[in-house]
Amino acid sequence: MKTLKQFILPTLIFLVFAFKTSAQNNAPVNHVVPLAGVVDLVNVKSNFNPVLQSTEIEDGSGRDSSASPFVKINHPSEFFREDISDNAVQFKTFSAEMPIIVSQFNGANDNQYTPPDNTLAISKAGIIFSAMNSSYRLYAPTSGNQTKYISFFDALKNTLPALTGIYYDPKVIYDAENDRFIVIVLNGNTSASSSIVILFSKSGDPADGWYTYDLKGDIFSNGQFSDYPQIGLSKSDLFVTVNLFNNSDIATGPAVLQLNKSDGYNGKGINFLSYDVPHITGLTAGYTLTPAPHGLGGDYGDSMYLVANNRGGGNSVSLLKISGSEISGKANLVLNATIPYPSLYCTVPSPSKELQVSTNFSLSAGDVRITQAFYLDNKIHYVFATRDQFTGYTDMVYCRLNIAAKTVVHVDLGLNNYDYVYPSIASMGQNDTDRSVLIGYCKGGSGIYPEVDVVQCDRDFNFSPSVIITPGTSSVTGSNSVLRWGDYTGMVRQYGTNNCFFAGSYGSGNSYQTTIAQIGLSKNTSISEGNLLNKSLSVFPNPSSNIFRMTFNLEERAHLLISVNDMIGKRVETLYEGTSNAGTQIFSFNKGALVSGTYFLLIKTDKGQKLSRKIVIE
Repeated sequence: MKTLKQFILPTLIFLVFAFKTSAQNNAPVNHVVPLAGVVDLVNVKSNFNPVLQSTEIEDGSGRDSSASPFVKINHPSEFFREDISDNAVQFKTFSAEMPIIVSQFNGANDNQYTPPDNTLAISKAGIIFSAMNSSYRLYAPTSGNQTKYISFFDALKNTLPALTGIYYDPKVIYDAENDRFIVIVLNGNTSASSSIVILFSKSGDPADGWYTYDLKGDIFSNGQFSDYPQIGLSKSDLFVTVNLFNNSDIATGPAVLQLNKSDGYNGKGINFLSYDVPHITGLTAGYTLTPAPHGLGGDYGDSMYLVANNRGGGNSVSLLKISGSEISGKANLVLNATIPYPSLYCTVPSPSKELQVSTNFSLSAGDVRITQAFYLDNKIHYVFATRDQFTGYTDMVYCRLNIAAKTVVHVDLGLNNYDYVYPSIASMGQNDTDRSVLIGYCKGGSGIYPEVDVVQCDRDFNFSPSVIITPGTSSVTGSNSVLRWGDYTGMVRQYGTNNCFFAGSYGSGNSYQTTIAQIGLSKNTSISEGNLLNKSLSVFPNPSSNIFRMTFNLEERAHLLISVNDMIGKRVETLYEGTSNAGTQIFSFNKGALVSGTYFLLIKTDKGQKLSRKIVIE
């Protein structure tokens, strides 16, 4: 028989070993990735002609193969709904101010690839980096200069010659405090080929070159590849979240990378941490983590909140937090709280409802994963889409999560027979306590071609009527009966201004086209100094078969040019050119020789300010 000492000593040794093993499994892993080289993203010679028609796998986690019964429970508040025919409110009065489409131009397009994943960032100087799938485009609205569509393959082929696969799922963010852009883009979809490519601009000018890094997509070296990235910034670090899949395309769980920004900005080898989220928090493969960077473009110290729905459906949101910078040696990830949605059960949209005009092709609304989030005043604002529990169509859900109280309030925006999908969100607040937001999204249905819209929600949860950014001009067709509409759109706030920029795709030429819109509110939109056109442009009736009447306000005497442009920005008719006195301006005009279709009505002053509205001639 063993003595007590003989029994206790081996047991203690085993427990200490087990504790150390558990701690090691739950702790972040330290890595270093060397600089791969400096890349010129502006002067790129193109010789790449891709033919692949899909850039990523279909994540079918939780998706219905057919419509399922609705979950009949009460919503937490009244529906916020609009009526397409006359903008009448069905359930609650719209009282928030309507957004203004200040200007528009084409973003990065990549018709060779589907689905369209749009992302963009804008610097303090007004330089826009727009990316979609395997291509990107740089644009300077102040000068009107823009690059052609450039493929990531062409830009990176000399620096990363081993990456011969397709580049996809780009994400771009602007660090206002350091005046730098950061771009990530994925390559390869097997554990052997998967890469996470990260580019740091050397300055705020994209033409100055980019420090480039190639991170292994098989993060934990256990036969996985990375997909579905998200991105966020803290004071010291860059955060990248991904979903991991095995080589049979089965999701295995989310992961987070925490990278030292200073290393990337200085072209050094980057020190970074990787977090195996399922082992640390218990969150399973059904969760996609979305970072919540500061809503006004700064930071909230060396920490990052992340939010996640189970993309297959559920009635709660998970709040996670990473505390401490990478360089501190004390960074850790915790599951901060699991917070129930009051009277809401998120349900994956049904393909049988995602219809288009004059075609049998449906556009997938995806699942209920959170598509974008930001932090402001100890609250997290975020958006996603879910099946309406009564109509079966897809609604957009906007949430405000109170971190201290561990509560969440939410509202829906939707309409029977239409889908509101892939929303993105940006703060429109005037300070840290102003909860006003803009939400851009894609909208489809059996009564319209796929379009992109925007809506404002003010600090008191009042919505404006929605505004069409770009109407679709055709359905989207393909080789499958259910087509994907992407994984995300992009909405960003320009640092230090009251302007937001949105990138999304609409139907045109039986495919997708990307539009970028500068969006503001009439009370605070700043286009350029003087802001002479400080009131919303009203056009009525719209659509019209003959006469249009337009009204706007001019703050002081100015020279005006009023024109009608086509959908690609080419002027087709000059309506007025001359000097006008300050005050309310009213113009009437008929369609003249213009054929039926969609146009842009554009007002420009001699000081560079612009207002525009879409008009439809029947």
